Amino acid sequence: MFTSIDINAFRLGAVRKKVANVSTTILNQRPDGWITSVPPPPCRLAKRRTLLENQACASSFPTSFANMSLLSFLSHVAAAFCSPPVHLLCFSTLAGTQLYQTFLVTKVTFQALPKTAFVGLQKRLFPIYFAVQAALLLLTGLTFPPRGILSLAENKHDVIPLLVAGGTAFVNLTIFGPKTRRAMLDLFSPNSRDDTGEKAEKAPSGMQSLKRSFSKYHAAAIHLNLISVGATLWHGWRLAMRLDFN
Repeated sequence: MFTSIDINAFRLGAVRKKVANVSTTILNQRPDGWITSVPPPPCRLAKRRTLLENQACASSFPTSFANMSLLSFLSHVAAAFCSPPVHLLCFSTLAGTQLYQTFLVTKVTFQALPKTAFVGLQKRLFPIYFAVQAALLLLTGLTFPPRGILSLAENKHDVIPLLVAGGTAFVNLTIFGPKTRRAMLDLFSPNSRDDTGEKAEKAPSGMQSLKRSFSKYHAAAIHLNLISVGATLWHGWRLAMRLDFN
């Protein structure tokens, strides 16, 4: 039998134990609400982890969506730019411009116009033609399907014609085109010819020097232009070999 003293001592020990547990719990409580002495249940941890993950996903969703939309838009633009219809359009415009200027415009204007009018037309037409030719050659190379210049560089038989055409067009644009234009203006200027195209009073040696300079630069520009036209047609021939009418 327990005496009253034993019972009171047992009750006092239990009370002291409860007070110690409450004190430890209060001292170890953190600002975020969790208590270190008594860990939260697993279900609460899982819910809190899921909540944090959802918040992180929600905060990063607009940025990731915008990046995906921009990349998708750029990929669609690149695919459309390097598509076969765009490439054929650029190539056909280039070939038509070269053939029209080389074999039609120059011959007809030389036969139909007076010398002064022909010179005035050509001095404005030459720079425009060489610049348009170089730009169309660049577009033709950039639009080669399916990845532009990267696809063009995979096969030397595809890249060589455009390199030859582009190189000759660039030389004409930067070197022989301006020199031919300058020599033509010096040779057919009013100081060397009158309005009827007849020679004016000028030293024979000076006229011969102007003629030689004009003939040299003009011949170089003509031959480089013909090489560029031939290389362009070579590229067109390779494109035509890939057509499938079945």
